[in-house]
Amino acid sequence: MPDGTEAVDQRDQIIRLLSALTPRQRTAVVLRYWEDLSEAEAARAMYCSVGTVKAACSRGLRRLRELGDIAGDAGQGRAATTPATERTAPPPSATSPPNRRRETSLPQPTGRTA
Repeated sequence: MPDGTEAVDQRDQIIRLLSALTPRQRTAVVLRYWEDLSEAEAARAMYCSVGTVKAACSRGLRRLRELGDIAGDAGQGRAATTPATERTAPPPSATSPPNRRRETSLPQPTGRTA
C-alpha cells in the first residue's frame, strides 16, 4: 500500500520549479493550469491583456521544461530520453544580461465595485 510520499515529493518539486518563474509567469501558469481559468478569465484576474497571459504561460512553461531537464527527472520526461547532444542550449538568462524590465506586483483590490 503506497504511503503517499511520492505524491508529496512530486508536489514539492512542482512548488520548487514554480518558484523559479517570474511572478507574472507563475501567476499565469497557476491560474491557467491549476485553477483551470480561461485565458480571458486569467487576464481579468491579472489586470492584463489576453496576449500577456498567453506570452507569460508560454515563457513559463518553456522555463519549467528547461528546469525539469536540469533536475533530471529520473525515468521521466525529456531529460531521461534525449541524448545530451540533442538538448537545447542553456536558458538565455544564463548567458545574456538580465532583462531590465521589472516585474511589478499586481494591484490589490480596493473593495470598490466598478
